[in-house]
Parts: sequence; structure tokens; C-alpha cells
Amino acid sequence: MPTFQEVIVNETCDFLESKKYLLATLDEYVWNASQNNLPKTHQLFGKMTKFDWGFLEYKHLHHHLKQFNV
Repeated sequence: MPTFQEVIVNETCDFLESKKYLLATLDEYVWNASQNNLPKTHQLFGKMTKFDWGFLEYKHLHHHLKQFNV
């Protein structure tokens, strides 16, 4: 599905700073998953297991990495 025009970012970003933020966010997700501290439900998908959250995170991140040819 194409990105909505309203959310397309047309500004210059610092790649290294964005990478640092992404890695910190992933570390936070992994820590929360290891502590069984993930939400039990998603607003759109409903009840979610730890596996479901991992799959969703993977698909979402993969989509954006492909989107920006990273």
C-alpha cells in the first residue's frame, strides 16, 4: 500500500542520528519483549501474542528499510 501523502517526510535527516535512534528503539522493544511487557492488544489487530508483535515489528521495519533502500 502506498504511503499517504500527508505522512511523507520531505526534510533532510541525519542518517547516523536516525540509525542511533532506531537501534535504541529496537533495544527497548527487545527488552520489553524479554520481560513479557508487550501490550496484549493492538488497536487495529486486536489480541496479539509475543510472536504476533515480533512479526508485526519485523514486517513494519522491513517495509521502511526497503522503502528507503537501506
